[in-house]
Amino acid sequence: MRIEVRHLTKVYRGDIRALEDLSLTISGGMFGLLGPNGAGKTTFMRILAGVLSPSNGSIRVGSYDGTTERGRTQIKRILGYLPQELGVYTDLSAYEFLDYMGILKGLDDRKQRQRRVDESLEIVAMSHLARRKLKTFSGGMKRRIGIAQALLNDPQLLIVDEPTAGLDPEERILFRNLLSDLAGKRTVLLSTHIVEDIAQTCQQLACIAKGRLLFQGTVSEMLKEAQGKVWQITADQKPEGNFTIVSTLNMGLNTHYRVVGEKPSNPNVVAIEPNLEDSYIWFMRNTRQALASPRSPLNE
Repeated sequence: MRIEVRHLTKVYRGDIRALEDLSLTISGGMFGLLGPNGAGKTTFMRILAGVLSPSNGSIRVGSYDGTTERGRTQIKRILGYLPQELGVYTDLSAYEFLDYMGILKGLDDRKQRQRRVDESLEIVAMSHLARRKLKTFSGGMKRRIGIAQALLNDPQLLIVDEPTAGLDPEERILFRNLLSDLAGKRTVLLSTHIVEDIAQTCQQLACIAKGRLLFQGTVSEMLKEAQGKVWQITADQKPEGNFTIVSTLNMGLNTHYRVVGEKPSNPNVVAIEPNLEDSYIWFMRNTRQALASPRSPLNE
């Protein structure tokens, strides 16, 4: 399922510009959308899902035009959407909730709907908990039920917005593995500010900030952008310079500081290979510096 976005802009009341001339292409599989809180990720997801209309620009999902009412209706039929906050009826069982969601999605044939509920529960490994009340579920279990409701119509495009926020490490790993499995048969768009989720699941990604595209490409290509910009400093006190400290490791008498930026003047410094978090920090540094410049296009 190919997605083409060209010059997408969204302006809210009060001239609040959530998206500004955003253009990107998503060709299929697992695609990551990375950016800080407030970057415009959720606005983009809601436009893609047909919940919001753009102020300007074009968006196509397959052969459907996402800027028209008819196109948005067609997209919704092939779409599964897990928003950042999914409201659930906690007094319902998992099965009852999914059956109700199936009715809302237009699965009017009872036998077909029940079959899809059973299949969706099996996909997310929750069949054995089908009759259990949702109010007894953990955060990770509720997220899996959220994925199950998004799969009821067997979508070609699955959108998940900040799906692992607030989950413990084990639940996050289980959820990432589930999303990777689902991407084998459909396009999965994962929006998050958690860099590790992208690093562990996606080969293709885009990075946005202030509603603008900073990068689109492969994980390997993004890593190359930070080559020669990541350093380890060994010192007995916190170093200062034109860099961002990413992590510290206390070694007793000295501390290892992992930093991103221009080469520090400290004599005990060595270059190290960047990871995706380093590259993300490098892009965010450049964005902040650009915003500080009155001539930057980010300030236009």
